[in-house]
Amino acid sequence: MIPNLSIFILLFFGLLRHVSCADYEEVQIEDAYETR
Repeated sequence: MIPNLSIFILLFFGLLRHVSCADYEEVQIEDAYETR
């Protein structure tokens, strides 16, 4: 049960990083359109 929990935590943090990076890129794209 503990190994499964550790794997779940790693996947959870991986998804959080992926989502945060995607949001950051979207914000940069929006800023680029505004500066044109």
